[in-house]
Order: sequence, then C-alpha cells, then structure tokens
Amino acid sequence: MTAAGQTGTYPVAVTLSAAKTSAQGPWFSRLTVTWQGNRPPGATPDSFALMPPRES
Repeated sequence: MTAAGQTGTYPVAVTLSAAKTSAQGPWFSRLTVTWQGNRPPGATPDSFALMPPRES
C-alpha cells in the first residue's frame, strides 16, 4: 500500500519543560511546539505530554 500526498515544511521552535526526576535520572515531561510561520492543516497540537522513562 502506498500513501499519496504532499510533504510540507513547517519551521518550529521546540521547548522541553517541566523537569521531573525518576530512578533513571531527570527527564522532561512536556514538549511545546512554537510555530514560526504557517501551521500544517488540521488540528496539530501545540503541546505534548511526555512519558516518564521506563524502569530498567
């Protein structure tokens, strides 16, 4: 199966924040995207919750 469509370029600044600690060390729990121009079509979120590192 092949997907048809176009590829776009959307410059962004990415910020990692909300540092937390775990048994594996510090980690960031939030990733925020700041769009530097046009956004891709559709409902693209500006912020993402990140999962903690897995325990070894």
